[in-house]
Order: sequence, then structure tokens, then C-alpha cells
Amino acid sequence: MHAYPLTQGQALLWLGQTLHPATPLYNMPFTFDLRGALDADAFDAAFAALIDAHPILRTVIRERDGAAEQVIVDHTLAPLERIDLSGAAQPQQALDDWLELRRARPFDLTACLYDSALIKLSDARWVWYFSQHHLIMDVWSARVLYEHMAALYAQISAGQTPAVPEYAPFADYVAFEREHNTSAAFANSAAYWQHKIDHAPEPVSLYGGRETGSDTHAERRPLSLGAERMDRLRALAESAPFRSFSPDLTYSALWATLLLAYLHRVSAQDTAPDAPQPTIRLGMPFANRAARQFRATPGLFMEVLALDVTFAPSERFATLHKQVNGEIVRALQHFQAGVGSAALNRSYNVLLNYINVTFPDFAGIPTITTWLHAGHGDANHSLRLQVLDLNDSGAFDLYFDFNTRAFTESERAHAERHFLAVVDACLADPDQVIGAIPLLTDAESAALLHDFNATAVAYPAEQTVIELFEAQAARTPDQPAAVLDDRALSYRQLNAL
Repeated sequence: MHAYPLTQGQALLWLGQTLHPATPLYNMPFTFDLRGALDADAFDAAFAALIDAHPILRTVIRERDGAAEQVIVDHTLAPLERIDLSGAAQPQQALDDWLELRRARPFDLTACLYDSALIKLSDARWVWYFSQHHLIMDVWSARVLYEHMAALYAQISAGQTPAVPEYAPFADYVAFEREHNTSAAFANSAAYWQHKIDHAPEPVSLYGGRETGSDTHAERRPLSLGAERMDRLRALAESAPFRSFSPDLTYSALWATLLLAYLHRVSAQDTAPDAPQPTIRLGMPFANRAARQFRATPGLFMEVLALDVTFAPSERFATLHKQVNGEIVRALQHFQAGVGSAALNRSYNVLLNYINVTFPDFAGIPTITTWLHAGHGDANHSLRLQVLDLNDSGAFDLYFDFNTRAFTESERAHAERHFLAVVDACLADPDQVIGAIPLLTDAESAALLHDFNATAVAYPAEQTVIELFEAQAARTPDQPAAVLDDRALSYRQLNAL
């Protein structure tokens, strides 16, 4: 066995998981829907070779002398499970029922940090379920392992000796981060983020303004843009005000702009011209694979940083995007491995996760990749927007992850509709004032006016107004009955006049 410390990112996730030990807080389950014939025995052998080739899949987290460390064992922790659902009356429903239970199974950090099964639905359709704890994996790493698995399967199917390309082990990255954290460059970046922590704005207040407390339950809901919106969004991304240095930077800034505009529009912000200009902070993950030797290394390579924007009364999408783009560039300039912190993570309650990873077909077999949700998320996240295109379709899949304590069921539906209203407003005219965007439909406005004006009550005909007042004075004699400036009269005092 070989033991080494956790990275800063791993330490933050480990702390969060230990606070919720029986919760699938950081499960990362994927399904790879293989639409073609498959040699299950070759797949089984390829998975065994994958485990053997990647120490990260033989890693567990244990405590020694009060500190967590990651330990690599020299044996397979869990073999590939084989499941046959092809005989079920409704194989797809049987699969959905199995996934509903399996995706939410918590990991024992000391025993195994992955879970995998090959599920047969028919001779021409198989599903590979592969879940990992976030402590050992990010989405790019899942792509690396997927490609290695496909290569191993192709080699074994062809009777070749299985092997994966050479890569730097994750233990090398841990040593790199620990050494780098003593550098002047790291100290300069740490000071930048400490300034962010010291000057954090109040977390944005949404709808009912309820806090999440320690509740991690979250519901993931898909948000469909539709083909027409997607075409217009691509055109907007190619226009001069929104196009940036690279497609990834362009789209990450664009989605951040839309989410921040939505947050400003629905939050409890004072929009009066003489009111203080509100600042909203958004959390956003950044992949720390700047060192080329770790591009193909599976492991956790991610820091969650913070973007701040301040809304002027006349803020427009175009001017907001300029702010966002500047914040992302500054974040990249002050990005260093291990610079994230628990204090920075606590300074925001909304997160944007823009994922620029795609998965190809599996060894020539057409494949549909899906990232499942385990039903939980960080307790301090009221809302997360996931933006991804795992299957390289050219159209983004959007998901809102709602903390179920922060949002009621009706508020979740309102949030989806309001976000699309903001998107439509930006697509229609990116130079319009964000604060003036109407979010309510005519029917919603009419319903609100009806409820606001529904003040009629039955009048007790057998009592006079004086008698009703005296009855109220008897019930609440010390409550204020009349107020003028800084003077007040209680019901008792007013009744005695």
C-alpha cells in the first residue's frame, strides 16, 4: 500500500462528506448506453485491466493521527457487476428503477470509491453504469477512464495484450500541488482570493428567501431551450460583443451572464435609482490542468472560485457580459492549484457548472452518455445551473439543481419559466435594461392582482364599528392601534379617549 496526503480540493470534499456520512453528497454516476452487440466477457476483462492500470480506482480515504490520507491498495476493490434485465416485461422501466436506487447509494470512503455494473437490456443494447466519488474524479477524468476502457475492450476483443497510454499518476500531482503552494505566485493568488473572502457580498436572496441550513436534498430538473433558442444563442455567441478568446470562454461567460441577470431580476434587490448598487457573487468551477503532464491523469482537478458583478440601474446584458468576462479573466490570472478554500465556498449560494467535456462512441459502438444526479448537493447551494453537451450534439443540456428547502415546488416551476424569460429577453435585444425585463405572463399578473385585491370579508351585521373596536381592544389592549411618525397609541389608550 502507498499513502499520501489529500489535495486542497479533496480535503474540502472530504470535510463536506464527513459532515454528511450517510448521504450520496458527491456521487458522480454515469450511464453509457451502448447501442450495439457487445462481448460481455471482453468487457469484464477490460474493466479488470482498467482497475489494474489506474491506482486512482484502487484508492480509499482513511484517517491516521486525526488527518485524512489517500491510500492505494494493490488489489481490485470491487469487480464489475453483471445484471441481466433483458427478460423483464419492460427492460427500460426495470433499468430506471434500478438506477433510481443505485445512484443514491452512499460510498464508504474507507472501502471503495467507485461502483460499476454492466446491464444487459437486449443482445443489441447494453448499459455500463459507472459511478465514482468526486474525491477521486471530475468529469474530464471520467472521459479519460472511458476512453481507456474503450481502448482496452477493443484490444482484448482483438486478442491483443491490453495496455493504456502512459500518464502521470495522481500522486505526482499531489506532490506538485504541495510544492507549488509554497511559491510566490501562489501567495499572490491566495491574497487575491482572501480579498474576495473579506469583501463578500450578502448571498443572493431568492423567492421566499429561505436558507438551506444543513439540508443537502436537491432536485435536478431539465430545462429545455428548444432548437430555435439554441440556434439564436449560437448566433449571439458569435457576435462581436459576446465572442471571446475561445469557444469555452465565450460560452462560460455567456451562461454566467444569463444566470446573473436572472438572479438580479428575481432577487430581493432594491432597484430604486438612489439605492446602493447591488453586487451578486456566483460560484464557478475551474479545471486546474494547466500543467501539461497531468492532462491525461485521472483524479480530482478542480477549484471552485467566485465571480462578482455589480448591477447599475441601467445595466444591460452587453455591459453585464463585459463585467463577467473581466471577472473570468481575473480568476484565470489568479488561478493556482489548491487556491480554493472553505471560506470562499461559503461566500456564495448559487453555482454555475459549465462542462466542456464530450464522450465519443465506445470502441465503434454508438453510445449515449448521461450524467445522473444522486439527489443531493452542497448544503450552502440554494441553486446550481448545470450546462453540458456530453454527447457532442451541438445543443446544450441545461439542468437546475434546486435545494428542496430553499425552493418550494411552485417556486421551482417559476424559476425555470423566469430564467427562460431572461434568456429570451437577451436573445431579443442584448442592449436592453435587465431590471425592466417582464418576468410574469399576462395570466400570472392578472392572478397576482386578483389575489392582492381579494380583501373582501363578511361584515358582522349584528355589531357596530364601535363594538368591533372595543372587542379588538379587549383582545390586544397593548398592541399599537394608531401610529403617526414616532408617536403611537395602543388599543387601550385609544379606547379610553
